[in-house]
Amino acid sequence: TGYLTDCENHGIIYARKDVGGIVGQLEPSNVIEYDEDTLQILSTQIDSLGNLAHRTNSHADRGNRQINSQLDILQSQSSSAQQVVSSLLGEIGPGGTLPDPDTLTAARNDLSSSLNDINGTMESLNQSLANTTNTLINDIKAMTQQIQRISSTLNSAEENLGATFTDISDLDTEQDTASKIVASINYGEVHADQNGGGIVGTIGLENDMDPEEDVDVRGDLSLNLSYETRAVTRSCTNRATVQVKKSNGGGITGTMSIGAILDCINLGNIDADAAKHVGGIAGSSSAIIRRCDAKGSISGQSQVGGIAGIGSTVTECRTLTHIVCRGPEAGAILGSSDSAMSLQALLTEEERSIGANYYVAAGQDIGAVDGISYSGCAEPMPLTEFLAIEDLPEYFTTMTIRFVCDGQEDILFPILVGEAFPAEQIPAVPMAELHDGHWDGLADADLSAIWFDQTFPAVYEPYYQTLQTADLRENSLPILLAEGHFPKGSALTIQPSYKAPSLAEGTSLLESWQLTSASPSDLILHYQPQSEDLDTLDRIHIYVQDKTGTWTQRQTQVDGRYLVFGMAQDETNFCAVQIPVDYTPYYMAIGAAGAVLLVILVTVIVKHHRKRRQTIAGETSTTEEEPAA
Repeated sequence: TGYLTDCENHGIIYARKDVGGIVGQLEPSNVIEYDEDTLQILSTQIDSLGNLAHRTNSHADRGNRQINSQLDILQSQSSSAQQVVSSLLGEIGPGGTLPDPDTLTAARNDLSSSLNDINGTMESLNQSLANTTNTLINDIKAMTQQIQRISSTLNSAEENLGATFTDISDLDTEQDTASKIVASINYGEVHADQNGGGIVGTIGLENDMDPEEDVDVRGDLSLNLSYETRAVTRSCTNRATVQVKKSNGGGITGTMSIGAILDCINLGNIDADAAKHVGGIAGSSSAIIRRCDAKGSISGQSQVGGIAGIGSTVTECRTLTHIVCRGPEAGAILGSSDSAMSLQALLTEEERSIGANYYVAAGQDIGAVDGISYSGCAEPMPLTEFLAIEDLPEYFTTMTIRFVCDGQEDILFPILVGEAFPAEQIPAVPMAELHDGHWDGLADADLSAIWFDQTFPAVYEPYYQTLQTADLRENSLPILLAEGHFPKGSALTIQPSYKAPSLAEGTSLLESWQLTSASPSDLILHYQPQSEDLDTLDRIHIYVQDKTGTWTQRQTQVDGRYLVFGMAQDETNFCAVQIPVDYTPYYMAIGAAGAVLLVILVTVIVKHHRKRRQTIAGETSTTEEEPAA
């Protein structure tokens, strides 16, 4: 409820509801002022009448008894009337509530009866005082005038009873500071489920308002009171996108139930495809919007307008917007109006709550208010006439094409509204190592007629990591795969080549390939030879030709059906060579086996020969021992 001026926000705001770039919720300031009501006025007037009667009685104290008697009666009648009013004042309840209707009617009847009696007594006095002194005559005249005042008060009793409610926001001056946001700018995106605005989310009373804290009370309690409220957003600008998911999204405020938005500007897009009540200034407004400008793209589900999705009082506003509405009720000024656009209102300028609003149709003309334009209220204006408006702000006349890249200065191109942007002026995307870059959104942009500011950020994607040839083996697997860094759109191609190194006797050339790729780095190649026998892969050698024409054998690894080897960035030719089977290991194995067998045979023969000798020796010894026996 305070005063905010010259504030800026550059941060991104995320919340569920009541979300603003500067303020979440602006509550109005409220003042209750009590004035004298009819009963209080009557009490004062009757007191005066009684005093006049007392004064006249004193002046006539020496007069005739008849006059004194009539004056006594008049004084008694005045006291009776005073008692009726005092009794009625005592019936006023807490908070200024009136008594029940029956009590009020009875009191009014009693008071009227007393005043009729007083009138009758006064007529008698006038006859009795024909010969009284000038002093008494003047006293009677004063009493007569006072009675006339009392009668007038009774006749206009309703004028000084009851309460009046007034929104004084439209009367704002520079000196006013209560509940006010002024000269503030938002540069940060606003993201909300509902009630999202570039400056303030919601303008209105809080549900749990405490009158003792939130209302300024002036004067003594009475039955005649005025209630004044105000909430003002003035001379503020939103330059960022507002995104709302469900309802009430606007460039300045999401929703406004009270107050006024004056002299504000929205230059940001309102992105609320699935939301209802979406507008360039306010999503939903039942209050006042005056002298506001809106430019940009506005999208919503239903009730989408260049100034407000649904609005009440909208005057002297201008829009240059592109409206996208998926459902009913869309307009370049208002999606719909909660004020009746009657014929009388259209013809009588003083009664217009929607008036002097203009728009330029950017593309198809969708009408000003729910598809209909009203002369003098909300209507289109040709671009040439629009541009001829005196002191038209530059944001309406000149659009800016902006190319943005992190870490580099933005590239800006100013262009007159409605003109084409030359394709030859599109700058190249700054290079980034091992990345492809492009201007995001440029491919889908219509540059033939520029109606709004447009920004194209540089977007980078890493190079491809693997490519394969279109050439396949009979098993439907590619002949060659390459690991490296490849720009977008690159292709890996091979074509037969007859280049090969000098081959040794018995060695055969399987095939030779010339490789083409756009990789700025060395490659790891996966090559599938023309062979179904995986056992022969170890007899296939790979030779690579460097840029000097020299062939060198590359170390390979077997990966399934593929041989994996490396090639430098500037190497383009390789060949596969099959070497003959080397039987030397087999011969050596056979020789070794024969030697082992020979050793075993010799060992067996030696053992057999030794055993036989031992047997013969034993037989000889037995023969020599027999004669001795």
